Amino acid sequence: MYKRGKILVRPAIILTIAGSDSGAGAGIQADVKSISANGGYAVTVITAITAQNTKGVQNIFPISSKLVKDQLCSIFADFKVDAVKIGMLHNAEIVKTVADTLEKYKPKFVVFDPVMVSSSGDILTEKDSISTMIERLFPLCSLVTPNFDETVSIILASRMNKSNEIQENVKLKNSNFLQTIKDNACKISKLGAASILITGVCIENFNDEEKTISTDNFFDVLFSNNQFSFFGKPKILSKNTHGTGCSLSSSIATNLAFGENIVNAVNISQKYVHECILSAKNLEIGQGNGPINHFFLANSVKILS
Repeated sequence: MYKRGKILVRPAIILTIAGSDSGAGAGIQADVKSISANGGYAVTVITAITAQNTKGVQNIFPISSKLVKDQLCSIFADFKVDAVKIGMLHNAEIVKTVADTLEKYKPKFVVFDPVMVSSSGDILTEKDSISTMIERLFPLCSLVTPNFDETVSIILASRMNKSNEIQENVKLKNSNFLQTIKDNACKISKLGAASILITGVCIENFNDEEKTISTDNFFDVLFSNNQFSFFGKPKILSKNTHGTGCSLSSSIATNLAFGENIVNAVNISQKYVHECILSAKNLEIGQGNGPINHFFLANSVKILS
């Protein structure tokens, strides 16, 4: 809390549970920036330390489940957490620890970005942890935000888990790509999450009939309350897109904490991330896939001469 005149006011407190990115473009560092830029106060639980830069991930050191639990208990013992964002959970033990704690404290909003592979193609999650995520975390989530490839991994993992209806007639890709997206969202919703947002869907994969729905290049597709919502966005030619998924899910969690409904929270957050990418396209940060500019509204990046 802080004083405004004589009145104490409390900011929205957003807990991010994720891995550390030493290059600060993605992971917990991107989450803190996104939460702060959207007006929240970020508290953190680090699940893994990565040696990482704009060119890729060089090493991953998972934090022990005991230390993850201690961090979680420390946060919930002191702070009134308004929303939780979950990112990288490297192994099944960490997944179970996070799920146990969330079941105990029951935060109102939980947004889960099921990070499996980095933007540079590096594997971030052990394969056997995916089925544990489905079983333990999905039923606790207000929103899960996979990209298309992650929806495929989730569906396949649920089939291995013999999850009743999910194992029948799975379409991973067909000539009606938009319908495949919808089918995958419906299948994942049956695993327990309240809402599903499939991110970064490219219209180039649509057939000619499907392409008539919009002139936008990319979509995020929300399935919530048995209804689909489409959030289009034009293509930005930029190599600086590292951390967009982390930033989007953190922004959504923050806006949910401020009382926005799921559709508005996604809409606000997608526009925010779009501006972050747009304002970063001419920045030179690192030699590879650079970060976005979270604080574009503050004009906070000062250019060296």
